[in-house]
Amino acid sequence: MKNRLVRYLLAAALTLSSSCAWAQAATDIYLLDLAALDQSKTVILRITDVPGYDNQPHYSADGNTIYFTRISSGRANVMAYDIATASTRVILADLESDYSPTLMPRVNALSVIRVEADQRQRLWKIPLDGSPAQVIFENIEGVGYHAWAGPRIALMFILGEPPTLKLAGPAGIALPIAQNIGRAVVAIAGSTEVAYVSKDTANQRWTINAYDYAIDRNRIIAPTLVGQEDFAISPNGTLWMAEGSVLYRWSSERPAWAPLIDLSTIPTGTISRMTLSPDGQQLALVAEELEQ
Repeated sequence: MKNRLVRYLLAAALTLSSSCAWAQAATDIYLLDLAALDQSKTVILRITDVPGYDNQPHYSADGNTIYFTRISSGRANVMAYDIATASTRVILADLESDYSPTLMPRVNALSVIRVEADQRQRLWKIPLDGSPAQVIFENIEGVGYHAWAGPRIALMFILGEPPTLKLAGPAGIALPIAQNIGRAVVAIAGSTEVAYVSKDTANQRWTINAYDYAIDRNRIIAPTLVGQEDFAISPNGTLWMAEGSVLYRWSSERPAWAPLIDLSTIPTGTISRMTLSPDGQQLALVAEELEQ
């Protein structure tokens, strides 16, 4: 592993230069107050109120804004929801579709996965000052999902059979890290680790793993809920997952999945993606729209 990382870093120093993968079911985004939940209260807010696909939420660094993807007129646009004013605005509405808006480290920009006119899926940079978008890794295609482990260091879900987790840096070289992974690729705040789901289908065992690019280490954090691949993780290692409309939590102090709340009483549909606010006090959840 160390020799492989050395080869990658040497290459970076020397170089320095399909169809859409997302299901498009009708979904909404909710904000759940975790502090209230710990006091046996349920404070939840639905922040999207238009029919269709509102998904892939991601918090701003100050926790005041949630970026997300909305599909409108057949294209995926980048949106922003301001929590204080409960208002939504368009960040980018382009002729091409942009998914998975993610705040980039140390720059005023989002990274997105763009489905280009020729159907290539590459990682693009969307400056928040309105400057033109630009591709980040020119030669890396088939990107499905991604997270940033550090400035200019991305971990990416690459489409394929099986899908793979790959590391890319300034050189734009894709270094394989793991195979047969889930779609959630989640940066662990305050670290150089990125968490993902490893699917050991031969042994029918799925686990949430963490890869640390700084020391080239892979470790297992916890088993998943059976058949589930979407999760959120806090800096202290506490995990959240859902099964149906029930939210679960796992921690090292209590290493088993414990049900917290059934959100079918809100009501919400099946919960999928989720992400934590920077202060760890709020969880943004994606749930299927219920038929009216």
